[in-house]
Amino acid sequence: MKKVFFCCLLEILTVTLMFAQESGSDFKRNELRGGAGLWSSNELINNYSDLFSTALSGSTYSVSNDKSLGNFSLAYRYGLNKRLSVGATLSYSLLKSDVNFEGSKTGTSTNNYLTAAPEVEYKYLYTKNFKMYGFVGAGLTVNRQEVKENGKTSIDNSPFFNFQISPLCIQVGNNFGLYIESGFGYKGIINAGLFVKF
Repeated sequence: MKKVFFCCLLEILTVTLMFAQESGSDFKRNELRGGAGLWSSNELINNYSDLFSTALSGSTYSVSNDKSLGNFSLAYRYGLNKRLSVGATLSYSLLKSDVNFEGSKTGTSTNNYLTAAPEVEYKYLYTKNFKMYGFVGAGLTVNRQEVKENGKTSIDNSPFFNFQISPLCIQVGNNFGLYIESGFGYKGIINAGLFVKF
C-alpha cells in the first residue's frame, strides 16, 4: 500500500513540474466540490463479501434488507493550467444490513466506509460556463464494521485499495455551479454536487 501511495505522490509531483503555471484573470486555480453519489464500489464489495460468507457457512449465515444512504464526498482541485488539475477526495458511505442465521434475524451489521484518494483530472472541452472532463483516482478505504448479534457487539476495521474512473463528467458554471460525474468506484456510478472556485 505504501508503494501505491508513493507512486501516486510521485506522479502528481512529476505532472506539477511538467506544466508551467498559466496566467489569466479568469482562471482560478483552487476549487472545492461537495457532492453525493449512488452505487459505489463499496456497495459491490459489501454484497460480494456477504455472498462469500454465506457460501462458507453453508447458507446458515446471510444478510438481508441492505440499506445505503449513498456516498458523500468532498474534493479539492488545484489547476496546473485550464485543462489539467490534481487534487484529492475524501468520501464516506454507510451501509446497514440485517444479519440472519438459518433464516431468522439475529442482529444487524453497520459498515462505515471512509476513503482518501489523490486524483488527476483533464478537461477535454473547456468554455467559460461549460466544461466536460474525466478523472481517475486511487487510494485507501477503511471499513469500520460493527456487528450486533445476540446481545454482543464486534467491531472490525479493514483497510483496502479503492479507485474511481469517471470518463464522462460535466460542469456548468464559471466560479460557482453544478457538476455531474459518471463512472465507477468509491464515488459511485453517478455523483453530483456543487463546486466553487477561488
